[in-house]
Amino acid sequence: MAKKKHDEDVYQDDFLSSLLEASAPFQEEVDFKMKLAAKIIKAVRSKGWNNTVFAEKMEIASLSIITKWFSGTHNFESTTLNKIQNVLGIRLIDVEMPLAATNMTMQVILGGQREYKEYDELAQNTYILIGGYKTKAVAQC
Repeated sequence: MAKKKHDEDVYQDDFLSSLLEASAPFQEEVDFKMKLAAKIIKAVRSKGWNNTVFAEKMEIASLSIITKWFSGTHNFESTTLNKIQNVLGIRLIDVEMPLAATNMTMQVILGGQREYKEYDELAQNTYILIGGYKTKAVAQC
């Protein structure tokens, strides 16, 4: 039931509020699609291209596909996004993984003596430093 708050002159409706709350995850998806379309359009226009030129560069026969992309409602396939990135020379979605620390050294106790283990994340190898010598471990830690 709609209620009027006299002090703020605003209507409140519990049903409408629950609908808006339930649609929040979908709104995030819609916002993402709209931003993606806007970024593509901006890149196309910055190159001085119209929809026809962009369609030719993308090797697409139908302008209606470009129009759909620009509407902000299209669900792109990853191959299409990759081709758009290459044609426009932009990054749409960053999938590159930043390299974490590639080496990690841990102090361990082996047979009552302190030794050091080093894990090389990129090579997937574990090394043990024993008496000043770095030796590749048989088992990973």
